[in-house]
Amino acid sequence: MLKRNGICISAAALLASAGVSLAEPTAPAVLKWDSVTMVSSSAARGADATLEDGVELVWDNGPCDVDDMGNINSAAAGLQSQVWPGSPPPFEAYSADDFFIKDGRWWSIEKISVVMAVSTNVSQEDLDVNLLVWSDCDGCPDQQEYSFPMIEATFIGAGSGDVFGDTNFYEICFDPEINPDFYGNTCPLFLTGDTRYWLSPIGASNGVYYWVTANNEKIQGSQGKFRSPHLGYPNWTDNDDIDSDKIDCQDMCFSIYAKDCCLLRDQGDYDLAGLSSLDFPSSSLFSSRSVDQFQVGPGDDQSICRLEAYLATNCLLEHTFAEIWNNDCDMPAGTPQRLDVDKVYDTGDFYSGMPVYCFVWSCPDVTLRAGDNYWFSIVAQGQGVAGERGIFLFKAQDLPCDIYIREGKYKNKFFGYDDFTNVSDPGLEGEPREFAFRLWTRNIAIDEGDTTGSGGTVARKSIRRP
Repeated sequence: MLKRNGICISAAALLASAGVSLAEPTAPAVLKWDSVTMVSSSAARGADATLEDGVELVWDNGPCDVDDMGNINSAAAGLQSQVWPGSPPPFEAYSADDFFIKDGRWWSIEKISVVMAVSTNVSQEDLDVNLLVWSDCDGCPDQQEYSFPMIEATFIGAGSGDVFGDTNFYEICFDPEINPDFYGNTCPLFLTGDTRYWLSPIGASNGVYYWVTANNEKIQGSQGKFRSPHLGYPNWTDNDDIDSDKIDCQDMCFSIYAKDCCLLRDQGDYDLAGLSSLDFPSSSLFSSRSVDQFQVGPGDDQSICRLEAYLATNCLLEHTFAEIWNNDCDMPAGTPQRLDVDKVYDTGDFYSGMPVYCFVWSCPDVTLRAGDNYWFSIVAQGQGVAGERGIFLFKAQDLPCDIYIREGKYKNKFFGYDDFTNVSDPGLEGEPREFAFRLWTRNIAIDEGDTTGSGGTVARKSIRRP
């Protein structure tokens, strides 16, 4: 029951008074279970999970109020979290909880797991849950940034409670992948550090869906929040401010599995100036390369999580690629490792009449040896049509001593630069400059004998998901 102005009123009656038509009567916004019987453990409740290479549990909001022995905590409860089809309008109840990524880290998210209780009239095969990811504003959910469908639901137990209290418990998993690339592949959601985000698992089918509270004996960040205009909560409200004796100041039950990445090199602020980096497969004479150097420190080998680079071009975007070269005494060496384009974002800027794009490569299966230097290039691949151009933009130059290791280099046989030449050459830029790109990596252990790669090129180890 809900209380409005001191008068108790059922959620169904409240909806009826608002003229809302539902597929079936709604349930209380908060449910507290009297008894729960568990049949299996759940990764979302702290059980061990077999993880693929590089994936780790990066966020655990504590075990759910239902433990592995089937015992129920005295505060065990769930908050309604679903959007019901109805006319007019649809019924909405959102339960949300927050997490943050500390400064200096970035997460390439592979799985998010929640525990929900669903009314028994919904079969496991008919479960329909979407996961919403919100930005944060002043400690509350703000803008919906992403939405992902469930990929798996595992039955973990059954519970009974007060009105509408017969439910089945499920661990529901989401694989947060976004924006298919040019080849139909999708890549993990990549979230930036020093930032707070919010999650909402939303049931979409008929029935009643509750997000189960966490029993972590503390609040991590902000306590869970609830919003439902139909139930009298038009704004995001703290759990313990909901008019119910069934819920306290509590978080919600979820866990996040990701590859934990660091920013190895940030040269992402670009100037509207640069040098040609263009490839013609039929003739090396007309091809050009602009390259820049970066360093992997001693210690652990690194696997690339993500690359970004800035190119102004009028060529076909899907033919753009990246190259990573080995280093030999401050010069690019060997056969470069080619990385086909993953994603492209239009920056809205123009250089020499050409749009400026940010090209992205996510988890490109490249391992970099600890203690080595490398060279990076982004290349537009021309098709032999007159006027095709690709300009690797310079990094913004803010300080008089602004070169990271060595200045960028350039090669173009047609203009007499048979070998890689410093950008400061009088015939080129005339002063030392570097190029605009960003590179994120994570620590990785390499099998013995698998650290040289083929032909002396960059070592590789497959880390792509099945």
